[in-house]
Amino acid sequence: MIKKINFPLLAILLLALVLRIFALLKYGDFWWDEIFSVTYSQKPWLESIKFWTWETNPFFHMLVLKIWFYFFSPNEITARFPSIIFGVAGVWSLFRFGLIFFNRRIAYTAAFLLALAPYHIFMSCTARGYALLTLLAIINVHYFLLLFYRQEKNRKNIIIFAVSLLALLFTHLTAAWVILAEIIIMLTAGKKYIVEYVKYSIIPFALWLIWAIPSVYFKFTNPLFFNSSWFFLFKNTFKGKIESMQALFFGPLSFWHALVIIILFFAIAGYTLWKQIKNKKIDRMLCIMSIFFIIPMLTMVVFNLWNIKFFIIGLPWLLIISAYLLNYYFKNKLVIVLLIILLTTPGLARLNEILPLSDWSTINNCIEERKKDNTQQIFIYDYYMHKMLFDRYYKSSVPALGYFPSNDYENWDRQIITTNYLMYKHPDEEILKWMEDRKLSDYDEIFVMQDNRADENDIPVNITSVLNEKKYSLIDRCYARIADGKKIIYHYAKPARTDDKK
Repeated sequence: MIKKINFPLLAILLLALVLRIFALLKYGDFWWDEIFSVTYSQKPWLESIKFWTWETNPFFHMLVLKIWFYFFSPNEITARFPSIIFGVAGVWSLFRFGLIFFNRRIAYTAAFLLALAPYHIFMSCTARGYALLTLLAIINVHYFLLLFYRQEKNRKNIIIFAVSLLALLFTHLTAAWVILAEIIIMLTAGKKYIVEYVKYSIIPFALWLIWAIPSVYFKFTNPLFFNSSWFFLFKNTFKGKIESMQALFFGPLSFWHALVIIILFFAIAGYTLWKQIKNKKIDRMLCIMSIFFIIPMLTMVVFNLWNIKFFIIGLPWLLIISAYLLNYYFKNKLVIVLLIILLTTPGLARLNEILPLSDWSTINNCIEERKKDNTQQIFIYDYYMHKMLFDRYYKSSVPALGYFPSNDYENWDRQIITTNYLMYKHPDEEILKWMEDRKLSDYDEIFVMQDNRADENDIPVNITSVLNEKKYSLIDRCYARIADGKKIIYHYAKPARTDDKK
């Protein structure tokens, strides 16, 4: 018997695929995180295993890329295409989740929301593990609920739960938020369920610890880890927090647009739960979804991790709750569709504006337009980690040099992998010594690429401050479009010598 084709779901999946391919074609050059994944997924196997042990994040996505590159030559399209697959699979998985644990209307609504979610589209075009993380979180929670909520404890469900947990743990450290939510739910269920949960998950946890223990050791033995890692340096302004959250709530959006949506969501969700408690008609599954969503948000607040990377794992549960609320208050399907389009269109428009995320032609053109054949020029950039990007994209004949205060070039890979997250303020004296050691005073003109920040004290490597102190003359500047925010390229001339002035 031929199974009936689900045309609404097929249309949603096709829409998800088209939007993600469109974004992929506009995405542009690799940015830092991507070139890291692409580079270190192509090392020989023994080197890869060693490097993955040093890495801050687990390695499953890089393992996927490593295998993928045996079949497809690595470039900006092929490296990102696995994320497209994981992204569209995530839409289908969320539909299945909604269908099994809620109803058909909520399933379609949640899948439609994820298909149009701007940040999920962005993740699905990025050569990093976030689309995979979202997919695995949906699968793992799906089978967790089958085992412990539906009590469907058969071999297939146990195996899929354990394997998805293992894959989730080896994809990103924020898998901990899912596990924490599962443990909280188990604690409310009773001792019997806790024992079963431990029994089903002990092998994945034990395998994960084989990687986690040496990785944590490498981080914690670095004296700069706790006070210099970028994820501990977020500023606690209210606007900054909203801007971090807005990508999750149908963003990227403007600050005020995001603020209104976030307030409305929490107000409506809170009112709905209060109403159910008052009427003694509590939807237990809505409460469970709220736990999976709230845990990442609470950890973000408690640990001051105000970056979308640390709570994007809450996206599926946010969308399930949103789908539930839309269907709770609106019975007309067309109204729900129009509301979803209204919610997501500003974010989609903004995503279209910011792509391509990185465009190295802005750097190459800036240098080429200012290149002088009879003048000694050099281009220095603030983060040595960008060397992989310069090796791939930089085209000018003007030599380029990254700021690397350590002389440990023999352990270059170790330096890149174990210190790339350190963003401490480098003192001017250190920068000056580095410039003197590299004899930069021999050059007539220096190009400097560094962060564009409102407060100079927030710039970790402020090379221009040293050049200004040394009386270099600023000729002009241009802007570089790369992923971690616009950087400025400054063009300086060496100060004239006293005898030249005479």
